Amino acid sequence: MKKAVFTLLLSFVLLAGLLPVVEGRAAVAADGVRTIEIDFGNEQDLERFLPVFALDEVAPGKVESLDAHWRKNGDSITRVNDNGEEVDSANSQASLFLNDVLVKYFEIETELKIGDIQGLAGIIFGGWNLNPRFAQGAEIFYLSKDRKVGFWGSHLRGPGGNLESGVIPSLSATDYNRIKLRVTKGLLEVFVDDVSVFDVKVPENRIFEGRVGIYTTKMDATFRSFKLTQLDEAGNPVDVAERTTVTSVAFAEDELSKQLSEGKFRLNYAVSPANAANREVSFNVVNSAVASVSTSGEVNLLGEGVTEILIYTKDGYFSDSLLLQVTEPEVVMTGLRLSKESVTLRMGESDGLIAIVTPDILEDYSISWRSSDTTVVMVANGKLTPVAPGTATITVRDDTRTFTATCEVTVLAADGNGGGGCNRAASACLAGLGLAVLAAFKRAVR
Repeated sequence: MKKAVFTLLLSFVLLAGLLPVVEGRAAVAADGVRTIEIDFGNEQDLERFLPVFALDEVAPGKVESLDAHWRKNGDSITRVNDNGEEVDSANSQASLFLNDVLVKYFEIETELKIGDIQGLAGIIFGGWNLNPRFAQGAEIFYLSKDRKVGFWGSHLRGPGGNLESGVIPSLSATDYNRIKLRVTKGLLEVFVDDVSVFDVKVPENRIFEGRVGIYTTKMDATFRSFKLTQLDEAGNPVDVAERTTVTSVAFAEDELSKQLSEGKFRLNYAVSPANAANREVSFNVVNSAVASVSTSGEVNLLGEGVTEILIYTKDGYFSDSLLLQVTEPEVVMTGLRLSKESVTLRMGESDGLIAIVTPDILEDYSISWRSSDTTVVMVANGKLTPVAPGTATITVRDDTRTFTATCEVTVLAADGNGGGGCNRAASACLAGLGLAVLAAFKRAVR
């Protein structure tokens, strides 16, 4: 009963995050410090590793299945080569990164047998990057076939390149070597069978927090054990605290199409798992004339064209891409009206109508004109020509017959100006003519 109650309480404590949780086979050292021990013959332990392979010095790495470049042999695991269509180069790198652990100061113990193929084998640490090669963003500790040890990477380099020892007689070329790598503040130490064989003092700012694991370049090395102890700045053992590491990143879409007039939008992506300790990402736009991306994922549309947008996680350097197509906004007619709603003109006069479209930037459009009665007035491209007194309706419409506008036209008879010497209104002219006729009649009667 007590055991059941304790188990239940412990479950609640772990769920509440009050104790560090490390999946796989965790061990407690004699001093009570929590460590991680990997048994290479245990399938559950092997699931703690993320296999990554890079073919050569310039090819980016990729996550792969464990059996692509590793062979399990009971309680050990061996690097294998040319296990596929491609022949592994002399610089090909196969690594096993420990998931859900990020450490800065640590001690790693492993049993390592140097292989028959020329190359290197050892431990990788101090970097977040999984995809690029080991020298880009991480550090490596290695054993060489000629029984030397050394360090190489982004920050651990000497004046001549690698920080390397001379030949170490205690290293075996044919049997397992019990190796311990100890990384503390400003100091790197290598032990063989608990005897210090190589140490290097380095500036404190050359050691970084990151993932850890085992690695090989081409060499068919064999690893038989792996134990990680986390250290504090003073080099004292502390409990290994689990920190969930990133496993992937993905855009919500593979392709996007946007109009330039939209201006900006925010990228939709997901970093997995959702509770990863470091979800920081960066972006890259291949064609900077088309768009730019802020650190927060906001895209500014700059010009018409096509570009690829890439996203990278800081933890693991996982990536994804999407294709963005930006087009000029399609300008379409949204309205049509005439410059006048009604027109009155007399015979002999002329007038014109102007068709006004919206938006005013629209250039490519087609319209047609029509008169409801061509015996009264005719229209051609907006020009009105009266034919006879009366009324008619002028209609203009676009070629899709979506928009229409009309104008009422009234045609009056000519006013007689400039005919028969009569320069006034017709009624006044006729009145004057009547008086002249009456005066002539009176003279004739006399």
